[in-house]
Amino acid sequence: MHDRTKTAAAQPYAVWAVDKWFRDKGATWDKAKSSDLDCAFASLKPNGRENVQDVVGANTLARTPGYANKVTVSCST
Repeated sequence: MHDRTKTAAAQPYAVWAVDKWFRDKGATWDKAKSSDLDCAFASLKPNGRENVQDVVGANTLARTPGYANKVTVSCST
């Protein structure tokens, strides 16, 4: 998290500049119920000291199997 009260050198997790933005071209970026494509990712430029994922951690992006999964639901009262 960026602390606006501190200089770039004093940030707790360092500072990385954005290299490229990736977003869906169909994203509307508004609050409409149909705007389910409003998600973006950024690749970061090296900051010369360390990798961002080594400092703050990282998740692996993986494709999901989709909605063709068989599901069993049982309800009890």
